[in-house]
Formats: sequence, C-alpha cells, structure tokens
Amino acid sequence: MDEAVFIKSDIGAQAAWKGFSSQTLYIAYRLVTDIQGCEYYPEDIEDLVVKYNGEVIEAVQVKNITADLTVSHLSSTKTSKGGEGFFKRMRSLHYKYPNFKTIKVVYFRDLGVELQDLEKGDEKTIESIRAKLVDNHGLLDADAEWLLDSLKFEKVEEKQLTDGIHQQIKSYMPVMAAPYLAQSLLVQYISKLSKEKGYTCLNSWKEEIHKIGTSIAGIDGYFKEYDKSLIRLSELTINKDYSELKDEFLQGVSAHPMHIRSNLDLLRTTWIEEIKNSVVNYDATIVKGVSGQGKSTLCYRYLLDTYPEEFVFCIRSIISEGQAQNLASALVALSKYLDDFVVYIDVQPGENRWAYLLQELQMRGINIPILISIRDEDYNITSFNGKEVKYNVIELELTEDEAHRIYDFYTENKPHATFRTFEDAWNVYGGKGPFIEFVYLLTNNQTLTQRIEQQIDAMMLERIPDSWLELLHLVCFTGSLGCSVDFSDVKGVLKCDSMNAAVKRFADEYLLRITTDGNRLDALHPVRANIIYNVLRTKIVINVRDVLMKALKCVESKYVGIILIEYFTNYEYSWDDIQMIAKNDYSDWIAFGKVIRAILWLEVKRYVESNIHCFKKIIKEKGKG
Repeated sequence: MDEAVFIKSDIGAQAAWKGFSSQTLYIAYRLVTDIQGCEYYPEDIEDLVVKYNGEVIEAVQVKNITADLTVSHLSSTKTSKGGEGFFKRMRSLHYKYPNFKTIKVVYFRDLGVELQDLEKGDEKTIESIRAKLVDNHGLLDADAEWLLDSLKFEKVEEKQLTDGIHQQIKSYMPVMAAPYLAQSLLVQYISKLSKEKGYTCLNSWKEEIHKIGTSIAGIDGYFKEYDKSLIRLSELTINKDYSELKDEFLQGVSAHPMHIRSNLDLLRTTWIEEIKNSVVNYDATIVKGVSGQGKSTLCYRYLLDTYPEEFVFCIRSIISEGQAQNLASALVALSKYLDDFVVYIDVQPGENRWAYLLQELQMRGINIPILISIRDEDYNITSFNGKEVKYNVIELELTEDEAHRIYDFYTENKPHATFRTFEDAWNVYGGKGPFIEFVYLLTNNQTLTQRIEQQIDAMMLERIPDSWLELLHLVCFTGSLGCSVDFSDVKGVLKCDSMNAAVKRFADEYLLRITTDGNRLDALHPVRANIIYNVLRTKIVINVRDVLMKALKCVESKYVGIILIEYFTNYEYSWDDIQMIAKNDYSDWIAFGKVIRAILWLEVKRYVESNIHCFKKIIKEKGKG
C-alpha cells in the first residue's frame, strides 16, 4: 500500500460523470416532452443539436457546475476538431443553417451577475459582452449581435427533469407497471446515442419502449420483488442534513449510502482496488469479515465511484428459494436491456439464499457482476458450491500496517490531541478488533467501550428507571446479532416506565434508534450493540434466559434461529431451557421451522463436542479426507 492510500473521498472525481448524467437527463426530458416531432442529436457539435425537417433550429449547452455561471464558463467549453470554441462553433452552425436562431444554455445553479444583467437586457452589459466576443473570440460585429440575440438561458433542477420524465413515461401503456425501469432504460438509450453520435425522435423512442414494454410485461419476478427486496441504489436515501449524517457516522452507526455520498468515509484505496479487480475477473465478489470492519462502507464507495446509481440494483433480503428465483428472473430480464449494471447483496443475518441466487444465475447462463458483503458467521453457515459459480473471497481485516496509515492520515497536518505516536494509539486499541473501533478511538480520543461506559454510568447516576436499562439490554442483545425488535411487541413483554421517553433518550445518546416507520427498535451497529450489551451485564443483574425468551417474542420470525444458535453457543443452557423454547408461542410456521433447525443444530453440536477426541484421532491417523 502506498502512503497516500487514505484520503477523504473527493467529489471532484465524480464531476465528469455528474456532468454527463445531467446532460443525458436533460436530453431525455426534451425527448419525451417533445410535441413538434423534432430530431435530437446528443453530443453533436454541442451537447444537443435539435433539427426540424433536416434543419438545425436549436443548439443546447448543458452546464451543471457548482459555481455561478459566467461568460468564461461558456467560452471554455469543448473545442471542435477545427479548433473552434463555443462562440465560433455557433457562428459556423449559423452560416450552414441560416434559419438557426436559438442558442440555449441550460444551467442547474445560478447565473453570475454579468449573465443575469444580459438576461435582463441591460444595454451596457450587452455592449460589454459584444466587445468581448469581437476582441477576444474573433467574431464580426454582426455575428456577435446575432449570437447575443439568439442566446437564451433555462434554469432546471434534476428533480424537475426526473419527475417530468416519469410523468410522461408512466402514461405509456407498455410500461405503466414499471415506469422507473423504463426511465433507466431511456437514460441508457440516450447515453448510447451520445457515444455512437446517433440521433433519435419521440416516435423512435416510442417504438423502442414498446419493444421493451412487451418484454417487461412478462417480467413477473421484477414486479414481485421491486421495491421489496430489489431496489436501485439511487433510491436508498434518508432525509438528514450533512451535520446529522456526520454526527451519527462518527458515532459508528451502520453505513448508509447517504454517508458515503456525503464523503464521510475514508477512502481505503488498496481494498477498493482489490474489489475492482475481483469484479472484473469473477462472476461474484464476496467481501467478508467480522462486524465493524467496514464491509458495507467499502462496497458502497466502490459502487458509487464506479457505476451510475440508476444501474446499481441492491438486494436487501432473500429468505426463500422462491424469492431467489423471482430475483433471478428479474435480473435475467434486466440483462437483456441494460448493458452495464451491477448487483449488490448486503447479506442479512442468518440468510443464506444468496448462494442459491448465484447458482440460479449461473445455470441460466447470465453473467452479471455481483458484489456481496457478508459477516464471517453468515458465510460459514452457507452451503456454497464453488464449482458452480466462479467467485472470489476478499477477507477484510484491519492490519497494523493499515492502522498505521490511518493514524498518519489523521496526524498529517497536526499531532494527535491524545496519542502522540501510532504506538500509543495501537496499544490503547489493544492491537486487535474491528476497523470501526480504531477509527472511533482516533476521532473521539477514547475507545467506544470507554464512551459507552461513561454514558451508562451517567444515566445510572441520574437514577433512570431500571426498566429503561432492561429495554436497552433487550434491544442490544438482538442488535448485536443484526436483528431488530418490534416496538409493540416490546411494550407487551416489558413493563417499561415511559417507554417513549426511554427510546427518545437512548436515540439522542446514539444507543439505539427507531426505524423511520416507527415500528421497530434497532441498534445503530452490531459492534456498538455488543459493547452496550456487555457493559450493561456488568452494571445490572439480568437473567440471560429471560432476555432470550423476551427476544423470541419481539424479533421477526426469520431471526429466531440466529438468536437461538447464539444462545446455545455462548451461554449455559439446560433441558428446561429447551423445553421452554419449544413450548413458546411463536407467530408463524417460519419461526417454528427456525426453532426446529436450531435444536437439530444443537444436537449435532453436542454430538461433535462429545466425540471430538475420536474425530481428532481419526483426522490425525487418516487426514481430513
């Protein structure tokens, strides 16, 4: 790894794609809202040239920049093969097409003062810019006057364009059921035309969308799974401002695409390059590691920097083979029309049907790049045949070398406030643990455990109700395993005083959170939850079996098995415990099935443990076989 491996993610690297997507979006909007029957030429002499009956009637320059738009921004646009800048290109186009009389500049932010005055018709400004065109750009007086008379400005917003496209597309009968998919295909259609220097018109697009729509109508899996388990990366948003996102990210919450879009992450170049190379060379790339190593953060960063968000399809959950088949059908159908898209699976705790999905795609001969992030424990319980799918595993971990580079990044401009050397920080950290804990140590001058202990001690000094701590203990018991609890069910199993006040207090302290729909309580991150859980165990007396039985009544059915295996693995249990678990009143057959599987797993575990000496002897004599 080179010394500059850790840098704050830079939106400047995305500027080229942003400009292109804004341009493409505008052209798509113009196409679907056309009422004249014009022909549209993307990336011609300008970003867009519009013709009617073979004659140029309009040339469009699309500018999406962060600064106020000025004359110099226009004059610095792309140069033609003949060495002509923007203004001379417009003059040449006018000479060729005398009836051409509309030069449109589309902008997304604001005009500079000079262009504002030009738009208002201020005579002094008009004369000043005319002189610049003559003196600095070699235009004749008549050409300069024509250009200024022809120059129009149009301010747009990306949401306005997107909404306008959506409104038009959803009226097309062939794609009424999947307008957002059609919208994505339209953007790709325009992008392809731009590369090929082709042209289109509304009728051509309607013919194309009719072909696509006929096929879309048969994408049963797509309709069943879209917006449930299948969603585009661009749609994963949360309504929080930058300061809110920064505060929670520094507290070690689970990564969300909004954190990465806000460039709050550290760019771990070496790992990103490893992911990039793997995606190119393998059908599937699996990024695995313990909780807190930054798996999701790395994957989101790679995806955001590599693909347009519209063409990143995220799979949030796969709980059955039937669902995996639906998803496979949807992805197969998408592959017929999308040339360059990627699938991201952030495997949820206890789920292993992702492997079945990969095998389904392989059997159908579909080669779609698939990126997977998964915890070690979930990877280990998945039955996976590497002969059927060409995949690569990236073992994510924080090494001492990487930690040293992180420290150097934070101390590049000034010494650390607490840790004068890397060795000091590394020793306090303990030399082992997840990435999230080391970064928290450097940014907060204390370990995450120390911070949480302080918070809980302070609340206990306030004499908050014991029932509040029981609530936090329950949420973190399940949260350490990546599971949430139902708010209403918790109210039923806990006699908690002023539960709403407790939830608000813990949320303000970054100890738990309530989901946006208000139905579930969740930990901010499994690592944080595990620390809180273990700290509470040293502060209050709680019967773990009681916590387990309450948790089984509050979690989704799919998580029941995970919780039981955790209990059987890490706590002492009795036959009475197993009977209580078996007799518990579960909400559905899925939960009952998970209980049976967990008990069968326990029997196998007990058998192996009872006979481990025999297994070791056989392995020693015969090998692993």
